[in-house]
Amino acid sequence: MKIAILGAAGVRTPPLVRRLLSSTDSLGLGEISLMDIDGTRLALMKTVIDEIAPPPEGVALTVTTDVQAACQDADFVIFTMRVGDIAARIIDERVPLRYGVLGQETTGPGGFAMALRTIPVAWEYMEIIQSAAPKAWVVNLTNPSGLITQAVLDAGFDRIVGICDGPTELLAATARAVGLPLEELWFDYYGINHLGWVGGVKYRGQELLPSILQDEAVLSIIAAHSVDPDLIKAVGLLPNEYLIFYYKHQAVVKNIKGANITRSEQIEVLNQELFGELRKIQAGESQVKPREAYFSYLRRRSGSYFQVERQGRLSEDRKSRPAADASLLEPEGYSEIAAQVVESLAGVQPRIIPINVRNNGTLSCLAANDVVEVQSLVDSNGIHPFSVSGALPPHAETLLQRVKGYERLTIEAVKHKSFALALRALSCHPLVPDLTTAKAILQDYMAEHGSYMPELR
Repeated sequence: MKIAILGAAGVRTPPLVRRLLSSTDSLGLGEISLMDIDGTRLALMKTVIDEIAPPPEGVALTVTTDVQAACQDADFVIFTMRVGDIAARIIDERVPLRYGVLGQETTGPGGFAMALRTIPVAWEYMEIIQSAAPKAWVVNLTNPSGLITQAVLDAGFDRIVGICDGPTELLAATARAVGLPLEELWFDYYGINHLGWVGGVKYRGQELLPSILQDEAVLSIIAAHSVDPDLIKAVGLLPNEYLIFYYKHQAVVKNIKGANITRSEQIEVLNQELFGELRKIQAGESQVKPREAYFSYLRRRSGSYFQVERQGRLSEDRKSRPAADASLLEPEGYSEIAAQVVESLAGVQPRIIPINVRNNGTLSCLAANDVVEVQSLVDSNGIHPFSVSGALPPHAETLLQRVKGYERLTIEAVKHKSFALALRALSCHPLVPDLTTAKAILQDYMAEHGSYMPELR
């Protein structure tokens, strides 16, 4: 088996490679091809991979800047691209804050700008994959995951699935909170990427959600991967953690402005330090091992996750934890879900995973061809979403339909290279107050992103 990773100079690549290599025998893995347009940065990331994920005998770990070469005869292709890198994300997040609107990577205007830049690249890569590896499955980790997956499917490419670690972490946190084995619980999880809820938790036929909503101790555990307990009780569901941006929009904007640093700016500093250290190591100017530099980076990055958005500050104590911690490489998050999807589609083991797939009647409030994020059986025959019985709560359904409408228009705007459609799309988003604000944000994006943005007429 050959697996290609596109965008492999990203910092998530080492754990992903390590997890895939752990399934070498069951997958019959023969090659992992690491591709990125930034060959210099890819070479630096390869030094980390060589230390923490050395391939076993018989498995080639190849490096290339050529998409065609990476994808040639691949069985699976994993998307991890970030078009414009972290500098573009900083623009994505800073621009809307000028107008009192959330600046965030995937939600609201930030996700909109990222989608405008990324969809054309995803389409281009899919054309290459169609010729180089027509039977390959594409596992999409590129954000905004659901929207990119929707755009690819709408363009006629069927063998793609979008993944995110948010839902699985919420389910795992709920299982821990109630003290029951995760594998013995059934969760009704529904929504779209970064906009989903748990609407039911069953254990041996018994519905647990009402009792969960009344248990402060349980809610306090779940809240670490959801929203505040009072908000959970208010909506009567267990929301994905990204719902904080809808339920506490004004507070989050105030927190980010008060901290005077966005998440992208935090990551830029960490990235500069990591790659600066790796360059020194490569030049023989540092005695630090690549793995040590990488562990330090992971600890600081994970320790600061959502701090500014929730608290309005970065906690110093969480930035100074021990640097070398092998537990940071334990299978979890994106790496684990991506590997599970690959294994299940390859016939190693069927699994039920909340992932982004065509709706096809799963949620009655959305169109059949809409991409939704729901519990799905993944096996060698493909992906089979479980239907959600009954209507969604009205407040969830209304929000879901509005954001999905924004997603549809965003894809149409890219397809037709239309400024008018892009403006309508952004103005539809619930976090954008009006058309005038949407126009100001869009114009700023066009001016500051330059050639990374599609030409909108």
